[in-house]
Amino acid sequence: MGIGPVLWATLSDGYKIRRILYLVSTAIFCAASIGGGYATSAGGLTAARVFQAIGSSGPAMLGPGSVADIYVSLLVFGVGWSSWLVSFDLLKQNKTNRFLQSKEQQWASCF
Repeated sequence: MGIGPVLWATLSDGYKIRRILYLVSTAIFCAASIGGGYATSAGGLTAARVFQAIGSSGPAMLGPGSVADIYVSLLVFGVGWSSWLVSFDLLKQNKTNRFLQSKEQQWASCF
């Protein structure tokens, strides 16, 4: 995810096309996920993971700009940004909890 945020932030600030960038980055991520599923070699899987990182860094980089565009005052921006981060964290936490519960403590053998 090193070059992706630089790419998305530059395009977003330069051309003011944030909505299109959300759609393009999501399409790149989805296509790379499908490509990774059909990968038959380590090189193909690595390439898919690189494009997944580029695609997934779009919403992560464009999110703060979208929140800043919606909320004008600094106080309200802080509340909006906190809400965005908390919702993202809850989504991630929910997926992790489901994974741990579905493996019925088998995950502990990984450590």
